[in-house]
Amino acid sequence: MANNGIDYFRINWRVWKQLGAVDLNERKYGSYRFWRALLFNFMVTIVYPVTLLMVMFSFELPLDNLMNFNISITSVATVVKFLMYTRQLNKVLEMEQVFAELDKRVEFVKELEMHKSMTKELRLVSKMFILAYGAAAVNAESSFLFQDKRTLPFPAWFPLDWKNSMLYYLLALF
Repeated sequence: MANNGIDYFRINWRVWKQLGAVDLNERKYGSYRFWRALLFNFMVTIVYPVTLLMVMFSFELPLDNLMNFNISITSVATVVKFLMYTRQLNKVLEMEQVFAELDKRVEFVKELEMHKSMTKELRLVSKMFILAYGAAAVNAESSFLFQDKRTLPFPAWFPLDWKNSMLYYLLALF
């Protein structure tokens, strides 16, 4: 039984590719995919925290200022965390090689059954996390669509007139 280890991280690699982390890690500057990933991540990881920081401490209520401050700091920390993960993706490849070596040691039927069971459970945990996160994100964003007055989940500055345009409002929510 020689498993190449990809089973352990297949879902994670798919997500990392969709988010552009793999293309950013490879640093192929002549590649369209690299520049697309860079633009996407610039918009999500740089522009959004800047919009939050631009309105920091500009609210009348201290609670709104505190909430914006907390979200701004969390957003900036998330950017740093994403960049750190992106730079370390090569270590995941090394881990996959180690797992492949360990998988080659599986010889007996009982070990094989346990290995298959653990692999299934690992995939299930990854899928459950993605499903839970996706459901929470969709639920949180969609709840703002059904309010009487247009509001955003987080107080941020946008260069769009999102209060008077449904298209700009949807873009701001996205």
